[in-house]
Amino acid sequence: MYESPSKMKRNPINPFKSVRGLLFAVSVFAIAGCGGSEVADERPDRVEFGGTAKLNGSPIQDALISFYPVGVGSGASGKTDSKGKFVMSTYESGDGVIPGDYVVTVVKIEAADDTSGGVLEDDPAYDGAPDEALETTNKFPPQFEDAKTSGLKVTVKEANMDYALDIK
Repeated sequence: MYESPSKMKRNPINPFKSVRGLLFAVSVFAIAGCGGSEVADERPDRVEFGGTAKLNGSPIQDALISFYPVGVGSGASGKTDSKGKFVMSTYESGDGVIPGDYVVTVVKIEAADDTSGGVLEDDPAYDGAPDEALETTNKFPPQFEDAKTSGLKVTVKEANMDYALDIK
């Protein structure tokens, strides 16, 4: 039996049957999604910190600069580029340093040349066993690799991207 559309009952349960219902549903979802998606950063405040590291007036290339807090706290680290420039990071790349007092260490680790002819993973002769670890050496004066012997200290109070770490 045929019923004309004017005699059909509307389904009050499904709001998507009408344009008004659809617009209402879309606006509800849009408003619900406007709460912001960023999670509050509850970690300690950090300030941008970086500069140039030099040994006897020459830039220190490819070295790891580490800040160890005096007392309790989180440390920071940064790697120097070819000009000795570095940017410190505490939790994520480039996020800076928590203000405070730090002992500084510097290491420049280099791996010995791999002359073992190691087997690559895509080689049929690869057996899944790790190759022997490469021998590494610190190419920086060893006293600076330990927080107890480095003698280097820094106090971070505010943002500073021009800090001069001059080691003599």
